[in-house]
Amino acid sequence: MPFRPLATHLGETLGLLHPYLFTPTGRYPAGEPRTIWVLSPGDIPTTDIYIRTRLQSRSDLAVRYIDTRRENPPTTGTPADHPFVIIVRHTTTPWRRYLLKQQHVLSGVALLIDDDIPDAFADAALPLRYAAKTASRYARAWRELEHLCEAIWVSTPALQQKYADTPTRVVPPLYVDRTTPLGRRGPTYFYHGTAAHRREIEWLVDIVAEVQRRNPQAQFEIFGTNRVAHLYREIPRVKVLPPMPWREYLGYSGSITHAVGLAPLLGAGFNASRSHTKIFDITRCGAAGIYTDTAPFREPLGDGQTGVLCANDPALWIEHILTLLGEPQRCRTLYANALAWCKQHEVDIAIRVRV
Repeated sequence: MPFRPLATHLGETLGLLHPYLFTPTGRYPAGEPRTIWVLSPGDIPTTDIYIRTRLQSRSDLAVRYIDTRRENPPTTGTPADHPFVIIVRHTTTPWRRYLLKQQHVLSGVALLIDDDIPDAFADAALPLRYAAKTASRYARAWRELEHLCEAIWVSTPALQQKYADTPTRVVPPLYVDRTTPLGRRGPTYFYHGTAAHRREIEWLVDIVAEVQRRNPQAQFEIFGTNRVAHLYREIPRVKVLPPMPWREYLGYSGSITHAVGLAPLLGAGFNASRSHTKIFDITRCGAAGIYTDTAPFREPLGDGQTGVLCANDPALWIEHILTLLGEPQRCRTLYANALAWCKQHEVDIAIRVRV
């Protein structure tokens, strides 16, 4: 049996294929809390673009951000401030059990998911280690979360629609801006995707090779390990940067200036539930964006004034990249319009902690 089908069979046996979003049954007193605990598995983009961006203007709330990878729950006492707890993506077993034990003094608990976590293992395009880790965490935790949570917040309408039998609330992402002025734009373009975007990284190889052949001044930037460097090794003027932690990447993307950013999104599965956060990354880099003509990007970019929508046809992507690299004024206009769109959505800063 080929490796991935065998892994899928084992996933079924171990309960990792579990496309079920639990129905929250936690019940808490009515009223608006004054204290928020945000439980996050490290310093990750989800916490910033979905939670911190909204809570940073709430002077009426005391917000505590807890890195559950580094900080264990208290072993004695009970929370005196009756916090409302936001679990970002997942949390550790000790924290889940602590919250269950302290449930009677909490104001509420919400789980925020910004990917199709329950069904991650079903997508064969995801790296197996990432898919198995994501799915197994959920499989181990969902029964405790079911009793603990009173609300589930999801990042996209697609996620809400997929799990329509479960009451959820859509909490869209918000822009995290750069803190340094833009530099001069040269003929540079980029794709900043993580290992979870393996398909897109491989799909771009031939596109980048042709763009580099036809434009001898073009320079391309991508993130990746030695495997990515090997894929692009024969293409001139390609810079492969090592993966960065989120905080480091946020500073980096806010300090460079590119002409064009790429955001291909291939296939269905896990990608069908992704949000439009690539618009934020491309805009933060000062670039005009080319995006797959698919649901996450179609609504914000459909007028063609804030970015270029393109079918997943390599020939079309090659032409759009070459055209934009040769039209710096159009790049500036698309960037300015995209930035205005991103900042317009910053007005959505309120977050109702009670659903």
